Amino acid sequence: MVISRQKKIQKLDILTQNINSSSAVLCVTYTHFVNEQIEKFRDELFEKGNCKVVFAKNSLVSLACGEDSKSSMDDKLKTSNMLVFSDDIFSLISVVNNFVKSLKKGYPNTKLSISCGILDSRFIDGDVVKKLSNIPSLQSLHGSLISVLSSPLRNLVKICNNPFFDLVKILDYKSKNC
Repeated sequence: MVISRQKKIQKLDILTQNINSSSAVLCVTYTHFVNEQIEKFRDELFEKGNCKVVFAKNSLVSLACGEDSKSSMDDKLKTSNMLVFSDDIFSLISVVNNFVKSLKKGYPNTKLSISCGILDSRFIDGDVVKKLSNIPSLQSLHGSLISVLSSPLRNLVKICNNPFFDLVKILDYKSKNC
């Protein structure tokens, strides 16, 4: 099936608009990825992170990325790839990594990996994406911060309550033994 030049330009414009409007774009390389898995992947990405998945030819992706990322992307775009768009890079990486782990159990032939990405209009390599995946989520950072901030107050309450608790124990002991 031959696609007209006008359709290709239209697809390129849509892809470029998606890349420019998303703060995080991951390029996910895949092999033996069947339709059933693709639908499950899309559903999970949309539910967890309100993400969008686009399949496009590598040459089209390379053109849509622009001149700044073109040479870096060309090195990574050698096999079958899909682009995943989101506004939160951390939840996006987490969802993709969890999906990859679940695939290894049920579909050992399917290979899925994050090859590179674009974060705030800058190219990021797969190694940088792996480093970003080790950063804890925003919710766990909030929990840690709350725990650290409330710890001195908790300790102060314990210290203030100890003398009263000891006094109550002594009075209770005296009342039972007298």
